Amino acid sequence: MGELPPIVPAALRRRMVALAAEIGAVVEFYGHVDDVTEVLGRIDVFVLPSWMEGTPLSLLEALSAYGLALGEAFQLRDDLLGVFGDAALTGKPAGDDLREGKRTLLVALALEEASAEQSSTVATLLGRADLDDAGVAALRAVLTSTGADRKVEQHVTEGAAAARAALERAPGLDTEFRQALNDLVVHRHTGLHCFN
Repeated sequence: MGELPPIVPAALRRRMVALAAEIGAVVEFYGHVDDVTEVLGRIDVFVLPSWMEGTPLSLLEALSAYGLALGEAFQLRDDLLGVFGDAALTGKPAGDDLREGKRTLLVALALEEASAEQSSTVATLLGRADLDDAGVAALRAVLTSTGADRKVEQHVTEGAAAARAALERAPGLDTEFRQALNDLVVHRHTGLHCFN
């Protein structure tokens, strides 16, 4: 991890470095990890209370709300990119999530509104490792015609707004640091940062 900006309070900086080291150790132990939540789920939860010691509760609550909202928006954006994204930008073929049979919110929302024929299409094609471009197109058609893509996009927008609102409630953050965190919201919301 690179140096944290000097605008980060020293106590918070030490805790961020410690958490980054913990995350790095988890990734190193398990190898490549595709999902941030998978990494966070493997962090020793007993380390976190000591990591937070001395930080004002109002700041922890605001940063927690920020992180949860941003994390959800990021995951939903990733789900959309996994189906509709441009492989040249994302680094992974569009439709891979469909081939892997990922039961995302996108799929769940589509199935809630799907006709019997559309449900059959999803049941037949989702999770097929040999899914071709025509199969991807058929599944995309179900996701768009049921409005699932627009609903997930709305969730992304709401998550980004919630992250911004939480950031505004975070006391004691330097303007530049607050802006850096806000920039993360903009990038995750618009999908400009695409992770493999």
